[in-house]
Amino acid sequence: MTPVKTIWGGASPFAERAFATPDGKARVVPVVHAPRDDASRAYPLRLNTGRYRDQWNTMTRTGLSQHRREPLVEVHPDAAQRLGITDCALARVETPNGASIFRVAVTPDQRRRDPFVPIHWSDQTSAGGRAGLLPGQDRDPISGQPGFKNTPARAGSYKPNWTGFLVSRERPASHFFSPVLGCMRL
Repeated sequence: MTPVKTIWGGASPFAERAFATPDGKARVVPVVHAPRDDASRAYPLRLNTGRYRDQWNTMTRTGLSQHRREPLVEVHPDAAQRLGITDCALARVETPNGASIFRVAVTPDQRRRDPFVPIHWSDQTSAGGRAGLLPGQDRDPISGQPGFKNTPARAGSYKPNWTGFLVSRERPASHFFSPVLGCMRL
């Protein structure tokens, strides 16, 4: 098969040429909507995980530490009000697979029932804000794509017993720490 030349821009990448299939036609895969089950009622949100704009190379070669200094759960204002969480506070996000703690960013940029959390923070950079603990191991049966964009979840306010500022060479033993002081506005 002859490689298809990549041309950026335009109305459609396939406007003037065929798809990369033997007959040049696209393949459409039917999708069947799964009904809600009891687990969906216990986890009414759909968690979306992904990268921030500058988040590449597992944060080792990017300016992400300057762009976003801590992992945030981004929540629509209506959802934040319904869940009892406020901007810059802490929230606990839980799925059937695990739980993490994030600073809250209330923003109309997210869909009402779909909070977003960023990937790539580890226990070395944010003990509680680890999105990798949350998605399941489900894969799309056709493409094999992981289900990182639609994990059943619930969220609520997290009230620590105490807060403080610590300067240390060692990783603190805490549910939530972040290398930033205060709340950064988006």
